[in-house]
Amino acid sequence: MYKTGTTLLLMSALIAGGTIAITHPTNVFAATTSDDSNTNDVLLGQSDPDWDALQWSIYAINGDKNNLVLYIDGGTLSPNYTGWKDVTGVDITKISKIVFNDKTTAGNLNKIFAGYSNLKTIENLNYLDTDKIKDFSYMFANDYSLTSLDLSVLNMTYANDAGIQNMLSGDTKLESLTLSQNNVLKGSNGNVGLPNTISTDTTTYENWKQSDDTDGSTTRSADDLMQTYFLDINFHRPSETITWVPVVKSYKTKMYLQYVDADDTTKVLYGDENNNAGTTTFDENSNVDIVNSFTGKYNPSENNLYFSGYEADKTEDPTNTITIPAHDSTAHAIPVKLKKLDPVKINVNITDENGTTSDKSFTIPVNDTDYSYKNIDFPSQELDLDKSTITINGTEEPLTDYTKGSKSSDTDLNSILSSEITNSMTKKDALVDGSTKSVPMYQDSNSGKNPLSINAVYKKTDSGDSGNSGNNNNNNGGNVDTGTITDNKQVIATGEKTVPLYNSKGELLPAYALAKNSDWQSDKQLVLNGVTYYRVSTNAWVKASDVYPFKYEDSYVSVHNDKFAKLVNFKNVESNRGLRASSDWKTDRFIDISGTKYYRVSTNEFVSSDNVYPYKPISNKVVNTDGTEIYDDYGTDTGKTLKSGSYKTDRIATINGTDYYRVSTNQFIKVS
Repeated sequence: MYKTGTTLLLMSALIAGGTIAITHPTNVFAATTSDDSNTNDVLLGQSDPDWDALQWSIYAINGDKNNLVLYIDGGTLSPNYTGWKDVTGVDITKISKIVFNDKTTAGNLNKIFAGYSNLKTIENLNYLDTDKIKDFSYMFANDYSLTSLDLSVLNMTYANDAGIQNMLSGDTKLESLTLSQNNVLKGSNGNVGLPNTISTDTTTYENWKQSDDTDGSTTRSADDLMQTYFLDINFHRPSETITWVPVVKSYKTKMYLQYVDADDTTKVLYGDENNNAGTTTFDENSNVDIVNSFTGKYNPSENNLYFSGYEADKTEDPTNTITIPAHDSTAHAIPVKLKKLDPVKINVNITDENGTTSDKSFTIPVNDTDYSYKNIDFPSQELDLDKSTITINGTEEPLTDYTKGSKSSDTDLNSILSSEITNSMTKKDALVDGSTKSVPMYQDSNSGKNPLSINAVYKKTDSGDSGNSGNNNNNNGGNVDTGTITDNKQVIATGEKTVPLYNSKGELLPAYALAKNSDWQSDKQLVLNGVTYYRVSTNAWVKASDVYPFKYEDSYVSVHNDKFAKLVNFKNVESNRGLRASSDWKTDRFIDISGTKYYRVSTNEFVSSDNVYPYKPISNKVVNTDGTEIYDDYGTDTGKTLKSGSYKTDRIATINGTDYYRVSTNQFIKVS
């Protein structure tokens, strides 16, 4: 499947497996947008100029919904205002920057920006008019990432004891605090909760001093600093504007886990300064119990990491106490030893028509995220189902019973082996090529075990036999159908399994197969004994039932506002997953299922065109004249009209053959 990083800058990358949403906007109202936003940012929501007293907009920076910017463009910030907090799909803890663009009159500021754990900076706070405001309590509380704050521009002289409580509590990364005589940090019964200890990724600080202090003469504790800005009517606070900074206590060293071979620690399996299971900082020169420090994230499987043939659920370091090296600019590796485990054995014994037995057994490494079954070259004679046996987890049965039961009616041994191996594996969430996918694999507990055995016995070939494969016998009693071949140029694709190939007589070609999830050009169609085949090579054909024809179409689709769109495979079998309403997806092809167009949104998953509409991403503004009709995502007139003005649009949607600009989540206007 394809994914874009933003709605405006596109990149294409085929990702095998997994369904990944595109971070497109979910607007609340249609409104003019701030010209201060970066052209690569994606609008997620904004205020309605006709209804909201406060004008604001919220954007995903470069399309990243984990990194948001909130623009406040003026108006009245009323008590308990929740506008941007109510935007669907927006997590306010992901706001990293707040920008005031115009005068904003404040009301009750209690908790207004509290709990914004990713907030690092606030710009133009001088636009916030706090004259006569009494309640600043918890205003910036628990903004753990906030690094600098200029309160000098705020008038806090009307605040009372309760109104300053815990205004700065939990702001443990604050490295700069600018104050003026108008600021109040402490009253008779409480204070703003300024931390005395500040901890960043590289440094631990304790106490505070003025930023221009070179000898430490202005150093004081947080309690003393808050006392300096005590609430009193005589303004005994410092008259000048001062920037206060925390005092360095010690430095930290960055450390990361590096998984290595237990027998050869120079062999690195995973982990360097840029790609690792997570970097953590420790005080330099301290002794640290690494196992406990990384509790829940120490073993590879706890980080969704699996290395072919190595243990994942434990390590060879039950204890791992180390001395942290001195601080420098680089991150340092913590070697974690992993032992190689015995592979899983799959027993395959073949007895040919002459009674000669050959061992085709093979092994599969544990924790192999890249494993795929490779076909075995079986004899072309007829398989004796009564004498052949299959053993699954220690239970043996004749292939006659196996193929007559509910497990499989297929007598192709490669298909049986591939299917049963997958069934005996455990699906794990694994980090593969930079993204997390659900992958079947054998795990630590399967090491050295034998979950599957096949004893294949073949019959002797009679002299009058047609020579067809015993697994795909098309002999119809002497009335041999030579088949009908017609031209049929198309592109076909395989699904989640390798697909067997046949010659023009319908005989299995045991040494050849089409890889799973692969695309092929086909030029001819064969109908033989009622079975349809497509040609993919000079004398190699694939059954039509094993593949699907498709047409390429690089596009985007969006799920209708009122739908939960179920996903199906190319055989129209529903998966256990679906697409949420109003979510956006990249598609590279479509297929026809019973006359309905289906778009591919994942490697083996398709969504019906009844549940989505196609669109083209753009980044533009449309100038609207008064009275333009607004339509929903079905092209139905909503009975509403759009007021005149300039509107940001992120896409041109094609609905029932008509093009529309999207100006809000489920609001569209026709392209003139």
